[in-house]
Amino acid sequence: MDFKRINLKFPRIGDFVVIGFIAAISVFMLYARSGKATAKILEITVDGNVIVQKSLPIREVFTIEGVIGEMEIGVKGDTVQVLSSSCPQKICVKMGKIIKPGEIIVCVPNKAIISIKGSNGKKDVDVISR
Repeated sequence: MDFKRINLKFPRIGDFVVIGFIAAISVFMLYARSGKATAKILEITVDGNVIVQKSLPIREVFTIEGVIGEMEIGVKGDTVQVLSSSCPQKICVKMGKIIKPGEIIVCVPNKAIISIKGSNGKKDVDVISR
């Protein structure tokens, strides 16, 4: 058997140019995709009915009546979290804080949905179906 020796060459200047170009395009695409929302709105619904709709940032604690009991929701600036709930497993409390538009906290036993709505002035299309 005849083995050929492989000559490994060190990267050349052209290699660095290509890598730099790819990195620049990646950074540009990430920056262009992450548009800042101009308005954040807190929306709390229970059993399909909107209970609270407030513009963020605010500092307030809401006590709402869910299907099986009370929930306490704390808002501090742009962050929202469930402080206490009457549900048995307290998963909604363990979900932590939400900050960005599109994030939600759901309490299934209380049929409550806490969400942050937002718009950045663009009409984004997630899915197109025909």
